[in-house]
Amino acid sequence: MSPTLPPRPSPAPRPTPAPAVFRAPGFNSPAPDFHRGYLRVPLNFWRAVYCRSPLTRRQLQLVSVILRESWGWTRRGGEVQLWTRRLSVRSFADLTGLSTDRLGRDLRALVARGVLRERDGRYQLVPQPELWITPPAAKSAPPKARARPPKAPAFPAETAPPAPHTKTAKKRKRNVPVLSRPGLSPAVDNSPAPAVAILLEVIATFAGPLTSREQRALHARIRWQGAAAVWTALEPGLREGPQNGRRWLAAYLAAPSEPATSEEAGG
Repeated sequence: MSPTLPPRPSPAPRPTPAPAVFRAPGFNSPAPDFHRGYLRVPLNFWRAVYCRSPLTRRQLQLVSVILRESWGWTRRGGEVQLWTRRLSVRSFADLTGLSTDRLGRDLRALVARGVLRERDGRYQLVPQPELWITPPAAKSAPPKARARPPKAPAFPAETAPPAPHTKTAKKRKRNVPVLSRPGLSPAVDNSPAPAVAILLEVIATFAGPLTSREQRALHARIRWQGAAAVWTALEPGLREGPQNGRRWLAAYLAAPSEPATSEEAGG
């Protein structure tokens, strides 16, 4: 009789492989994370609202909330949700972080421009940007004309009172031409007539008024010897003062002098 063998154990069941789990991209990865959902936005609407937006920053935030609360949901048949749920001003403030001061006014402005439709606290986006009403550009006030500065009053010029006789006499006494250095002729015009007149005026300044006889004698000396030679002979005495200058002039005119030749006289 053969021995009875124990029953062979049944093989252990193979473990069922776990379903693949979606893993979000890493923190430093540039790939977007779609595992929490995403929105489908028509390109013309996206371009009109987010690239060429005629809306203010606050209005753009409100439109973004309505976009999420309407087109971000689909019905059971796959149709896009067109109207939002009932949203109060407080709901918009909580979703955008804006204060409730002007949210109602901003919503009414969007409805008036045709960007939104409103019905019993529910909102709908108008997907055709060409139907929106663009507000007219604000006209700047014309620049104010600047007033011309007032003209300064014209004060009539007054004639200065004449100086007293004593003051003018002192000025005349101070305004004495400076004598040139010894050996140099005075700076006068080289032409005959001006040279004679200037030299006689200088001699009269230092020696006193000249008589008609002295003037004729000096004229003759200048014609014979030249203005430079007459000044060289008179300068040392004139530099010593009026009294010595007068005596020096008398001695000079009394001294004999040979007349110049005809060629020198003509020159």
